[in-house]
Amino acid sequence: MAQPASDTHEQADARRRPHAAGPPLASRVVPAWALIPLRLFLGLTFIDAGLGKLLSPAYFGAGPRSFATLAEGFAKGSPLAGPVRAVVLAHPFLFALLLAVLELVVGVCAVIGLASRLAAGVGMGLSLTFFLTASWQVRPFFYGADLPFAAGWLTLLLAGHGGLPSVDATLLRRHRSERGLGPAEVVGVPFDRVQQQCAQADQHGRCASAAGDPCAGAGCPLAGTWQGLAAQDASRRAFLAAAGKAAGMMVTTLVAAAGAAPLIAAREEPRAAGARSGRQQVGYLWQVPVGQAELFELPRSGEPGIMVRLAQDQMVAYSAICTHARCVVGFDPDSRLIVCACHGAEFDPRRGAAVVTGPAPRPLPQVELRVDKDAVYVQG
Repeated sequence: MAQPASDTHEQADARRRPHAAGPPLASRVVPAWALIPLRLFLGLTFIDAGLGKLLSPAYFGAGPRSFATLAEGFAKGSPLAGPVRAVVLAHPFLFALLLAVLELVVGVCAVIGLASRLAAGVGMGLSLTFFLTASWQVRPFFYGADLPFAAGWLTLLLAGHGGLPSVDATLLRRHRSERGLGPAEVVGVPFDRVQQQCAQADQHGRCASAAGDPCAGAGCPLAGTWQGLAAQDASRRAFLAAAGKAAGMMVTTLVAAAGAAPLIAAREEPRAAGARSGRQQVGYLWQVPVGQAELFELPRSGEPGIMVRLAQDQMVAYSAICTHARCVVGFDPDSRLIVCACHGAEFDPRRGAAVVTGPAPRPLPQVELRVDKDAVYVQG
């Protein structure tokens, strides 16, 4: 029997609704490959930070660049000052070792995609801790790098491995295969194609799940995210396997680092003893032309210093660590000012490195300098 014209128009409108609503969620999300640059950046950065700490003699020592000294400085004015002083500074070697190993393991897990969400959660926790301590005094707050790092880790925490090449994806495929399940990847299919397949499968040419109503996409069983018991069990077992491998990596690295750290820290002792003996040569006068500057390493702390030759017979030296956010400064021969490229602070070497412009709160610390027969010395 012929349908009324009004019904025909209603059905035509209903058929157009899925197109107006757009494709299903699976095809609207950002492609997972977009996470690769973020994953590599965060992972490699944390690997570099962890290895840098583990291989640094000063980090496990007792000097100005040691973990204990840095933690004490970061605790000043921090909302975590109480726990840092009561717990962390009470066991500095343990927490120095734990921090370095955590950074290294989290970075490796992020790069290879092992326990992705767990690693991202730990990375976000570390970044937030750094923000509340090391970066808490940085103003404006967005000049500090730790909060953006936390946002990046949060993105990976929400996304997981995203189906990208990773150890997690390999473990999930293996456990699903053991239970006779296929791949777990989400496949984006245009909804027009879904409607065509449903219409061909149903003898009345329409979706049986719609209970006689026009297909509008909502509640479609093919677009759902429900998992059966076998799929849930496979996901759980894959997560536990990945967490176990990550924990094993953590324990192995921690044991190896605990054995190597005292040997690495011992390398700092001869250097510190030499610095305590008196002055130490850091260069020659002829290396620095008039109106130029040269970076050097402070013997006692190992931090960078900067010596500026103001005139033929006048040389001054300062710490090269900016008093704002501890970036390494440089020298601008045109303005003859010491400048910080991070946030634009400028210091005048002719006036005791006084602050000229920028957010730096105080001048650069002056370094005692002596010139003897064309050799430049600093007091150890």
